[in-house]
Amino acid sequence: MGYAAAAAGLAAVGLTAYVAPFLPDPLSVLLASLRRAGRSIDRGASAPPPPPPPLDGISVVVPCRNEAEGILATLRRALAVCRGGADVEIIVVDGGSSDGTPDSIAAAKLE
Repeated sequence: MGYAAAAAGLAAVGLTAYVAPFLPDPLSVLLASLRRAGRSIDRGASAPPPPPPPLDGISVVVPCRNEAEGILATLRRALAVCRGGADVEIIVVDGGSSDGTPDSIAAAKLE
């Protein structure tokens, strides 16, 4: 049933057909869709971001307290992970150890 037939049917029973003025016409809908599609294509064509600059150095902070037995292994693992061209600085922060952790750290400096 078309609009004219529906309007005639409503008029026969004393009602008035009304078309809302805010409904867009098909050509406007098509043009708006094409504009949106063009914008999304333009956004996708941008160049990838440049790679980050290389690192000059890496600082690793290792907090410890009463870790005399495990601190050497921790420091070796930290060095192994950080190797790869950059300068590595390992800062050990002792929180008042009473088990000889400072002696173990001093021994690691000699290695």
